[in-house]
Formats: sequence, structure tokens, C-alpha cells
Amino acid sequence: MLSALAELEQLGEARALPAAELIELLEGLLVPAHGPAPAGALLIAEPLSIRARRFRQVFVTGLCEGEFPAAQTVSRDPFLGDERRRELALASGLALPPAGDPLDRERYLLYACVSRATDRVTFSYRSSDEDGNVVIASPFLEDIAELFGAGWRERRRRRLLADVVWSAGEAPGEWERAVAAAFASAATRSDAIADGRPATRTLSEQVLAHARHRQIVSAGALETFASCPVRWLVERQLDVKDLEPEAEPRVRGSFIHTVLERVFARLDGALTPHTLPHAEVLLREEIEANAAQARGLAVGQPPEVRAAVVRGIEAHLRRYLRHEAADGCDWVPLHTELRFGLDGDGEGAVPEGTVPEVAMPPVALDDGQDRVLLSGIVDRVDADPRDPGRVIVRDYKSGARRETWPVARWLSDRQIQVALYMIAVQRLLGVRVVAGFYQPLAGEDLRGRGVYESGAGVGGHALSRDELSEDDLGELLDSIEKDAVGLAAILQRGQLTPCPETCSADGSCRHPGICWAER
Repeated sequence: MLSALAELEQLGEARALPAAELIELLEGLLVPAHGPAPAGALLIAEPLSIRARRFRQVFVTGLCEGEFPAAQTVSRDPFLGDERRRELALASGLALPPAGDPLDRERYLLYACVSRATDRVTFSYRSSDEDGNVVIASPFLEDIAELFGAGWRERRRRRLLADVVWSAGEAPGEWERAVAAAFASAATRSDAIADGRPATRTLSEQVLAHARHRQIVSAGALETFASCPVRWLVERQLDVKDLEPEAEPRVRGSFIHTVLERVFARLDGALTPHTLPHAEVLLREEIEANAAQARGLAVGQPPEVRAAVVRGIEAHLRRYLRHEAADGCDWVPLHTELRFGLDGDGEGAVPEGTVPEVAMPPVALDDGQDRVLLSGIVDRVDADPRDPGRVIVRDYKSGARRETWPVARWLSDRQIQVALYMIAVQRLLGVRVVAGFYQPLAGEDLRGRGVYESGAGVGGHALSRDELSEDDLGELLDSIEKDAVGLAAILQRGQLTPCPETCSADGSCRHPGICWAER
């Protein structure tokens, strides 16, 4: 306030200022509040800012090479660095003394930190970075170590990169102590691991009340649950929305499915060498008509790059159309995007700009004791022009072929989605499904893999290893139906057993932060 009055005096306005205005001026001043620091206060500061102060405890962190001491190759002299001094000496003969050793300044800063403590000094350094790469400790530690007693290295407190929680005795606060206690309790449960397998956890009734697949389970969700229940929980049940744009592979797959659905819906006949030119024209038209749906492709890239990505997809689909046209299978598309049991289910939303067929009711699966309702979306159903009562089920996959698609792996790997679609189509349409294929749309080998009935005449690209007799195919579908009902019963009870070894195609866990915590 005195400074404000002095400024007014200098301006010659202090004596002429009315009392009311003077009071108003003083009321508007911002006055810093000074006083002792509250108990337990913590100051995070650079070494230079604490040289004239005292602290009860000082924590010197970051004692790593390149951090403390800082990485320096030349003097920090703001006027004449060592290089300039050498140039000046060569040009004029004036030899200035070299600037001081940069390490001397860093040593002084370390001294400033150490000498400010009255009770305790704690030194901290890292042996690796967040990626596990080796980090070299500061050379100053060797100087400090001379002041420590023997065996100080063995007495260090260490926290490994894998230590996701504090130990109960070292937790710094109430929240950390609670997390540490919960972690220790979970680790010591007697049922943590049984027979070398992760323990089965059960969802509470409160959680089960919100489960999406208790009444009607989709074929895709059931196959995901078969691969790993925790993966189902994260991807199908929690369905967490990312803060980032939708993953490009998912946008690409949705775009591809939409385009193919429209092409075959408009083709009005089988895809043969004769109809291939028309199919390619339709492909180009649908690519352009649905380009807006592909706005998630090449996000952040120039329009030219995005256009190139879309043209690349068009080239992949044109390659697939030519591959199928050369197959020799003249079966006619009967249904595209055949939807069943999806009324009121948020899963399998209709892509924007498309007109789906009328949704059909769910399909009942029965193993003789239990019963479950099944939903799903069948990408394509083709009918034999000579016998419309015989059909092929096709499920598009925007990626390359996987080793689990052949029928020989269906039971062992619980690859059940196409089999469930075959069962559903038979009961919904009253037809006999003689083949079911996972159809890759990328990769070197575009041959569909799955199963077909002997003598069905499903094209020249079908592999003999996928052929089964009519009786064997019927037994296979019966076995998968019983297995699916059993899986659905486990899902509906909320029993989750982590299966990281079968969670993905490459044998790695897709959600290690959750799945491995259960082990």
C-alpha cells in the first residue's frame, strides 16, 4: 500500500485524490499473503532456487548420466564459449583463459542441494527407462558413496519397473496403502491359481443385470468368449470407447463389408466371368458412394493420401471379385447382411447409408437340457441355381487367412462363428447349408477356408482338406451347437476364466493389464 501511495505521490495526484477514491484504490490492490508453510508441505524446485533456504528433508532425484549432471559438450558461458575463444586466439593472438569446467557448476548445484537439509538427504536414480533400456547412474554417486558406510548398496530401497503398486510398508499415502493392501490380499488368496490355471472369477448379480448377452448371445460374442472370457468382458461387454478416433482396421473392415454388401445386392445374379465387368462397375460406384464412411481412414493425412488408401481398398476388392469369378461357382447371392435376433441389441448396428433386410428373430440352440437364443449378421448366403434349397454361408474377413479357419481346427480351437451361422441359416430359411467359409479379402491366398459337403459343387477353389460327408458335417454342427450352449451357460452365469494363451491368433494376451492380474 505504501508503494501505491508513493507512485501516486510521484504522479502528483496523492493530495488531490478524494478520500473515497483513495479507499477504492487501496481496496483493489492485490496483496500477497505471507506466512509459514503448512505442515507437510512439499516444494518441487530446481537446485538454483533453494540455495538460500533450509529444509528438513531434501530428495535429490534424477541422478542419472545426462540428467544430473546435465548433458554438456561445450561451456555455458553466455558471451564467449570455448570455440569462440579458440577462434579469437587464432585470429588475433589474444589468448583468453578457457571457461570453467561445466562439471564444476553441476557439482556446485549438487552441493547446494545436499547442504540445504537439516535432517535427511535422499538420493534417487534410475537403472532403466520406461521401455526397459539401461540408464547409466550419475558419476556423482561415486563421490557421494565415499561418505556412506560399507554395504550401502545392499541397503538401498529398490522399486522395479514391474512393481505396479507400493509395498504396504512404503506406501506414501492412504490411497496407496489401500491399493497395496488389496493387491497383497489378492496375491495370497488360496484360490488364486488352481492346477496351474488362472482362477475363475464370477461377476456379481449387479453386474450381470447389465450384461448384454445374457438373454440373446451373438455368434461373434460367443466365439470371443470361447477364445478368452476376459477378452469378451473388455471388448464385448465393457465396450470402452477410445478417446482417439476409431481404429483404422475397424473402419477399413466396416467400409469393405458395406461396399461388398451393396455390390452383391445389386449384382442380381451369380458372379461369373460374364458378370465380372458389371460387378467391377458396381464396385467403383459403391466405393464412391460410400467414401464418406471411410473418413476414419488415414486420419490426419492429406486428402491425396486418403484417396490413395481408398483406391488401394478398391484394388483389393477388385482382386477378390476376379478371384471369385474365376472359381467356377455359379451360385446366386440369396441374402446379404442377413440379420437375426438383433432387435433392441446395440451390437451390429446398420452402417450409415445402407438399407438392411428385415431383421429375423433369434435362433434357439438346444443341447437337450439347456437352451440359448442366438443372434448375428451373416455376410452372405448363396443358393444353388439348380436346387435353391441348398446354400453356402460366407463370412468376410478383411485380413489375411488364419490357420484356425479350416474345419479340422473348429472343435479344438472353438472356431464356431461360421458353424453357428450355418445352423441359424438352416433354421431361419428352411434350407440345407452344404458349406460354410471364412472368406479372406486380403493376403496372398484368397481361397475360403471352412467346410463343405462332399459332392456339393461349391467351386474349384475349395480345398479337399475341408470336405466332409453329409453325416460327418451334421455331427460336427451338432457338436458345435452343444458346445455353444455350454459356453452360453457359463457366460450367463458370469464365470470368467482368463485364457491368455488363446486370446489372439498369435498366442499373446490382448489385455494383459486385466487378464494377467487375474493369474
